[in-house]
Amino acid sequence: MGWQGRLLSMAGRTQLVQSVFQSMLLHSFSKYHWPVYLVKKLTSWARNFIWSGNIGTRKIVTIRWAQVCAPKLEGGLGIRDLSSLNSAAILKFAWDSFSSHSQWGDYVRPSNLHVADFISHQSWQLPPFFCQAFPLLARQISDLALPLIDESDMLIWEPSTSDFWKSYCQKPFSSQLFNLWLAAGMFTFMALWKARNKLRFDNRTPNFYTMCCSIMAWIREISLFAPGHYKGVLDARLLASLGVAPKGGKAPRIQHVLWQPPFFPWIKVNTDGLAKGNPGPAACGGVFRDASACFSSRSFSPPWNLRVRWNNCLSIIRQMNFRCSHIFREGNMVADKMANLGLSNASFTWYDNPPTELHGFLQADYLGIPNYRFS
Repeated sequence: MGWQGRLLSMAGRTQLVQSVFQSMLLHSFSKYHWPVYLVKKLTSWARNFIWSGNIGTRKIVTIRWAQVCAPKLEGGLGIRDLSSLNSAAILKFAWDSFSSHSQWGDYVRPSNLHVADFISHQSWQLPPFFCQAFPLLARQISDLALPLIDESDMLIWEPSTSDFWKSYCQKPFSSQLFNLWLAAGMFTFMALWKARNKLRFDNRTPNFYTMCCSIMAWIREISLFAPGHYKGVLDARLLASLGVAPKGGKAPRIQHVLWQPPFFPWIKVNTDGLAKGNPGPAACGGVFRDASACFSSRSFSPPWNLRVRWNNCLSIIRQMNFRCSHIFREGNMVADKMANLGLSNASFTWYDNPPTELHGFLQADYLGIPNYRFS
């Protein structure tokens, strides 16, 4: 909704969301567990419509959506949260299935029904309500020949062992093309199912060209809401051939990162850690530098017992005047390199002089040469 929604007051838009928008979803919510992304998308549309009158216009507000969805007695607007509504509707359907005393409940409640349960004395014994609800299907079942000797049920349709779905969902596409690829698969199956039903029940021969046009129309429609962006010329050409406008990714944000030496007489300690896999080998490294950005070391004999190490560290920290800060990896290259060196060592290593691998990074920090972070 655009200008039509803006003509309504906020109270009118709230009532419209409660009475129309959420009521339309109740039947589907009681049968299917909706994807999280789709529920969040619908929630954002409802929120935007209430505050701005347009589902595509986001307005900055100071009230949390959880408070808006609270009951009116608790200061909210009484709008139901869609995720909670979906879960509650499914739970109600499950409860009705297990607690209903109707014929339908008695029919769907057993979980171990077999074909033999509907056969008695070499004849079909179908439930009366099933014959009334599905007379054509009941007649077709009754026409099936039964064996004269009781036999056990046989599984005719073996479960698929192919990797079709796995290979289908693992295409190395860009995010926009991959989302449309998944949508195209679902739309294709939906079109085939509709064509099958028309042929089966209406005796109408499906038209392949019409099916393709319908699938393409659905792809173009869903492309307006599908997230992601394209990468490369090939993806752009594929999207253009589908009639979909390629969505470019956001330009990277370039951030200037510069290591700063400490003030005299402070000593700055930069640390970093890394792990190769989970689980896998891990290491950490650190470097001490003074106000002149020079490598600083203090000779000591590292203890071998972990408990003693910990107690010694605590004792020293209590006597120190220190503060903690954060720096991006691009400005912490010396400690990052030390951590990589630590991974190649089998035990704790202390360097009184900087290793050769650190000379270039130490020189860059000494000269104040910046690094750049792209995000």
